[in-house]
Amino acid sequence: MDDLLPLDVLAAQVCAFVPLRDRWFCLAQVSQRWRRLALASAHNEAHIDLTWCTGDHELEAAAATLALPRPQFDTQTRIEALSLFGPRVTAPLLTQLFTGVGTRQIKQLSLESKQIPDAALACIAICSALRKLTLHCIKLTDPALDEISRGCPQLFFVDIAGCSRVCDEGVMSLATNCPALAHLNISGLALRLLLKLQPNLRSLSLANCPKVHGADFRPLDVQRSRSTCNLSQIDMQGCAALKDGSIVALLSCNRTTLETLGLGALQHITSSTFRAIAQCSNLRVLDLSMCRSLTNGDLAALSIGCQELRSLLLRGCVNIGDAGLTALAQHSAKLERLSLEFCFNVTDAGFSAVVSRCQELKYLNVKACNQLTVVAFQNLVRYKKLTHPLKTLELGACAGQLTTTAYATIVKQKFPRCIVYTA
Repeated sequence: MDDLLPLDVLAAQVCAFVPLRDRWFCLAQVSQRWRRLALASAHNEAHIDLTWCTGDHELEAAAATLALPRPQFDTQTRIEALSLFGPRVTAPLLTQLFTGVGTRQIKQLSLESKQIPDAALACIAICSALRKLTLHCIKLTDPALDEISRGCPQLFFVDIAGCSRVCDEGVMSLATNCPALAHLNISGLALRLLLKLQPNLRSLSLANCPKVHGADFRPLDVQRSRSTCNLSQIDMQGCAALKDGSIVALLSCNRTTLETLGLGALQHITSSTFRAIAQCSNLRVLDLSMCRSLTNGDLAALSIGCQELRSLLLRGCVNIGDAGLTALAQHSAKLERLSLEFCFNVTDAGFSAVVSRCQELKYLNVKACNQLTVVAFQNLVRYKKLTHPLKTLELGACAGQLTTTAYATIVKQKFPRCIVYTA
């Protein structure tokens, strides 16, 4: 029966519903015709994920398959993205893959390997049309990154988190050679002059980066009076060495464009940083989890200055209490997500102020807020409108299990679809 159907029909109606691995290892065993179809069908995919190739010679066989001549009915490959993983990724294999698919065809590459050497990674430079690159390869160094940046000038997204052997020179190569660069994750790296040389950058992640220090942002101090950057997303969570000066300088340069900010677990920041955040009037997502120095006054200033907030995470901000939440409620009518986990000073008054004023609220976390009583949850169902139902509520450790369950029951009576976590 299958001999009566054209190959392009089989490819569209059969192969499209069968995972690539099953095509190569199952459909290809049916007949010679099915084998040709199954092997060639990969070129109908936009994204080829070869991370499943973990057995002996599986990855080599997959690369060889992609390099096979394509059938007459399908001479144009649609492959634009490749995902690779493991110790079998080598320079010859990368070259075979890139040339088999087409060096100007590949727009996106994701590669994770602890073993692949620096010289092999430099092979990526032949993919001149590459736009999105994710490399979690601990042997990546500045020379290879420099070669990649020169060979792939169209890069706009680069994630090299954890590549600890890359230093300033590699990052500067990206900034200099890739004018379209808009998203960069360099967690684990040092940073200097990047923002000055790369004005198109929109997203910067330095999360959990022990090498980032205040001196890395020193060039911004001179330019603080001018908005020279246009970042919309900044993630500096866990950068333990950072203090007020460097963060304030960075925020000041991006105060009109910043929409998402993560400063969780920064122990050395004070009101100076929080007041700088308050100048970012377009901020929508803010994570200050474990920023123990945050006070009610700081929260009030933030709520006044950042009235576009949709998400606010204050987990572990132990100095926050009712006064801060009352101010937040007055100015954050658009708030949809709020975490007050381990904010021990919050009582029924602050909780009630939030749920009565913040009608857009969909997610609320009050785990371990053990000063809350049944009054808080009675007020929740009294004030929260059915037209804006609560979708998720986390209550664990607010009280004993029986009491917490009683709180959940009160909420579920009005919002039966609300997911309530009591543990």
